Amino acid sequence: MNDNERTNLIKVIKTASALLCAGLMYAYILVPAGLTLICPFNAVTKLNCPGCGITGTCMSILRLDFKTAYEWNKGLFVAVPFLLVALGLSLLRFVRGSKVNPIAVKTENTLYIILIVYFLTWGIVRNIYGI
Repeated sequence: MNDNERTNLIKVIKTASALLCAGLMYAYILVPAGLTLICPFNAVTKLNCPGCGITGTCMSILRLDFKTAYEWNKGLFVAVPFLLVALGLSLLRFVRGSKVNPIAVKTENTLYIILIVYFLTWGIVRNIYGI
């Protein structure tokens, strides 16, 4: 691992740590206090966006209650493994820079396109069928 890769890895670890701390603070301090984020899409249209229910999903996962997490947002729950793979590929590309295999980059880009289409479709389907 060269110095540039090491520097990028440290940036990733610091950012991930900050996001984890912010998420845990939100989950264990703000949510119990009733201070939750409001979905702007839902507030304006009264429809559920593809991400509506993410707080409930995450809170249920933190309690290891996967059945309830699934009920909060079925589409998001199903997509989590694919989102994690896409995030992992993006982080790998950031850390490794130009040393990343072109096939991995193509896979990452394809996965993001599939996820965008999936979430747009999920957003429509969940409102039509009331899922």
